[in-house]
Amino acid sequence: MRKGMGNTAFLQALGGTLEHFADGHGRIRLPFQPFMVGNPDTGVVHGGVLTALLDQACGMAVGSALRMPAMIATLDLRIDYMKPAQPETDLIIESECLKIAHEVAFTRGYAFQATRDDPVAIATATFMLTHFDTPAADGETLMELLTRAGKERADPNALLAAVPYCAWLGLSARIEEDALILDMPFDPKLIGNPVLPALHGGVVGSLLETAALVQTIWETGAAMVPRPVDITIDYLRSARTLTSHARGFIVRQGRRVVAARAEMWQEDAAKPVASFRGHFLLG
Repeated sequence: MRKGMGNTAFLQALGGTLEHFADGHGRIRLPFQPFMVGNPDTGVVHGGVLTALLDQACGMAVGSALRMPAMIATLDLRIDYMKPAQPETDLIIESECLKIAHEVAFTRGYAFQATRDDPVAIATATFMLTHFDTPAADGETLMELLTRAGKERADPNALLAAVPYCAWLGLSARIEEDALILDMPFDPKLIGNPVLPALHGGVVGSLLETAALVQTIWETGAAMVPRPVDITIDYLRSARTLTSHARGFIVRQGRRVVAARAEMWQEDAAKPVASFRGHFLLG
């Protein structure tokens, strides 16, 4: 992204202006206009207006932080709405680029009307960067990893056994009706809440992330261990002291990025304990 690209046609149509756009920071001001109303009863601004501006401001922050030109695409955008955006009041959106890790940029954005300490909404966003000359990634390939462990790559259990943390959790894989399912037997060391008792939330997250990761490797034939970029876990109910199961799904596969999801259950697959969604960067 280059300077000048931040002032999009959409922003101009909304009536917004760029007040700051440099050194990894962005600031947009949007005067209120009647067509922005999302609830006719209260007159509050539509949440989609906030979503669009937070996305744009965060992208601007990335563009202003880059030292070399790159194409920027939103990979993941999470917004927490803190309170309604009131009518007849300007909206201010500020953003900052927290880190650029070669192909992925991490940002945070704030939408407010009075002060940033009293936000209307807060965003966390990641962006995929496509450089014009992308060097090869470094790291041990899956084949090297499995060869070192004396295993064959075609067997999902070989991968699980070759990863120490997966082996410590006791994970195993099986194929059932063309679906790859991971099993995690109960072990007292996995308890996080001794009162219920229930499995630790981190254990639940580990099983889900591994299910999505192994599914990604299994379907794409990834040459390297995919790197997680961002994950979100929704905890739906307590995980009891039972054997747990999880299955991953690829939602979308791009040239370098895979969007995946996973579900975990215990006794009944129709009653999930938790769900996962995230992105993985392919080597």
